Amino acid sequence: MEFNLATTKLLIAEQLDFLSHNTEHRFVKKPDVIRAYNYCEMNEKLFGFLDKLVALQSGNRETMKKYLPAFALFTATA
Repeated sequence: MEFNLATTKLLIAEQLDFLSHNTEHRFVKKPDVIRAYNYCEMNEKLFGFLDKLVALQSGNRETMKKYLPAFALFTATA
């Protein structure tokens, strides 16, 4: 799921009471902090990860070598 203002708004609405009153979980942020966060960098990393996953699943050797240098080492002799 790509995070943006619309998706975070929906997620916050589902868990508003928990997010607003949480005192036990130190990594859970308050709704205003979640709304104010810029998710662009996280989404870029997510898309990169998904591209790598698709390359692995499709068996595209050249793409796998590009994204996973270790893969190139293991397949150099193959």
